[in-house]
Amino acid sequence: MLLTHLLDHDDPRIVAAVIPFLDDPADDVKIAASKILAKSKSEAARQPLLDAIPKEKDHKRVLAALFEALATAAFKVDSAEQLLPLLPEGFAISKEGLVQARS
Repeated sequence: MLLTHLLDHDDPRIVAAVIPFLDDPADDVKIAASKILAKSKSEAARQPLLDAIPKEKDHKRVLAALFEALATAAFKVDSAEQLLPLLPEGFAISKEGLVQARS
């Protein structure tokens, strides 16, 4: 998939170009987009990642990738209570609002 090649690049324009792929119909595309956004650690990616979570409630792989992206980028979660029911196994949300992958 062409999108994964963006993981090797560090360009601030990538974030804006990749965000729309979070709404792609293909799970693999959404997963690749979440990895790219996590790597960027750009604050501009935080809200689109959070907004994508409720839309993916029936797609466990995508949900896991979105939570992994939030954990990797160390983005704070504003409404942890709303996300807890969607939290995949292996993840937790700290008191500080950070998503953490459990060891």
